[in-house]
Amino acid sequence: MDLYKDMSQGILDYFKENVTQEQYDRVLEKGMRENPLAETEEQQSYHKSAELLHVFLNYDNRCIKPIHRKVYYSKALEQSLANTYVKYKPVIDEIARKLRSGQPVMDRLSKKMKDVLYEDGMLNDWHLYHFHLGETVENDFCQRTGELLIGFIPLHKEDMYFLKIIPDHQGNAVFADKELIEIIQANWPELLDTFRLKGASLEYDLSSQQYYQMRKAGIMAPVQIGDSVYVGPGLGVTSAGTSLQVQRKADFIINWLTESTLICKELMREYVPEQIPQCLNFHLELDIDKRIFVIMPNRMVPAQKIRQLKNVCPF
Repeated sequence: MDLYKDMSQGILDYFKENVTQEQYDRVLEKGMRENPLAETEEQQSYHKSAELLHVFLNYDNRCIKPIHRKVYYSKALEQSLANTYVKYKPVIDEIARKLRSGQPVMDRLSKKMKDVLYEDGMLNDWHLYHFHLGETVENDFCQRTGELLIGFIPLHKEDMYFLKIIPDHQGNAVFADKELIEIIQANWPELLDTFRLKGASLEYDLSSQQYYQMRKAGIMAPVQIGDSVYVGPGLGVTSAGTSLQVQRKADFIINWLTESTLICKELMREYVPEQIPQCLNFHLELDIDKRIFVIMPNRMVPAQKIRQLKNVCPF
């Protein structure tokens, strides 16, 4: 029984089916690197599964899953669609229609979606997505546009909130403009309640370029709007520039797997080694449709035998 290897294999199988061979090879290379500090085979399995899990969760985080969502427009966006950007109203309404009906919209996201190891700074920090607004599709992606629609999906909701159209994204600082957070507060302040630092105040007001440089350096920079201070609604970035939210999720799953491994070993001690393959063994499965990891015994086991095992973990 090696649940860490099972997790690694499940993740590799997923990427094998869903990305190009070149991208799969990159995942495989990252997941097969050995940890020089690991002294046992089980420790190596632990390390490799943790590496692959982070890649998988980061990739999953960047995807907008095709499920039915409510879609909301900010007042600022509604005004711009009635004036400056009226030409984009049919396109944006079509994106909203697809989101509401559970259709995929991945063709409007960045082409970097194809890079399995890519880290999206704006998404990691503020959990904001950007959509291209072209009308034609080529090589799986719609026509790229200078103007981008910015959308927000709260961490614990499935709804999409359209914030504004940014006119030019040649400079990456536009993805760190605190006006995006201000629009959320002005239209849906309750979405930021979880991220408010009560009693805090800042002595500085960073420019978009400064926010971008701090994000790029792996430094979390709170945002002050009026009298309120917020951490990024994506939970911010780690010192490595990765998503803190993804890292927390990965830590939770690995802790669950470690605890489950210990419980499974305790249960197996009741059987002599010759009986284990026939009577009791465990393996882990990745269920993409239900978005869970699940630990399964190799045959039906009395409920009282596995009552202490929480065998399902969502991701």
